[in-house]
Amino acid sequence: MSRIIIDLDHTLLDTTSFKAALAKSLGLSPEQWSQIYERAVQDYGGIFDEDTFLKGASNEEKTNFNNVLKLLHTFLYKDSVPFLKKAVAGGWEVVIVTFGNKPWQEKKLRVLRSSFPQGIVTMV
Repeated sequence: MSRIIIDLDHTLLDTTSFKAALAKSLGLSPEQWSQIYERAVQDYGGIFDEDTFLKGASNEEKTNFNNVLKLLHTFLYKDSVPFLKKAVAGGWEVVIVTFGNKPWQEKKLRVLRSSFPQGIVTMV
């Protein structure tokens, strides 16, 4: 079987729009998001950690955040879905790779795999 290896963030996924929606889900402006995000990344050794980031968030805010995550497939670039479907239908094994906090990246990939269960392999 032939294989396609492709990155997730900023390649298949409009990560900028995704982060904006996550910010909105928490009632944050883009500037507030950036400040909190950068601080959380620094505190966790240079990569995003969901638990560190959401420390102090209310249960409602955490629920809102996770609801946006469940919609991750809607933040794929418009040509990503046809590309992935065509690759899988053509018999290609699609390997989606991503770098970052393993639990957070695995969570994102699980959500995407539910949209494309056949022929998608994910790696963190």
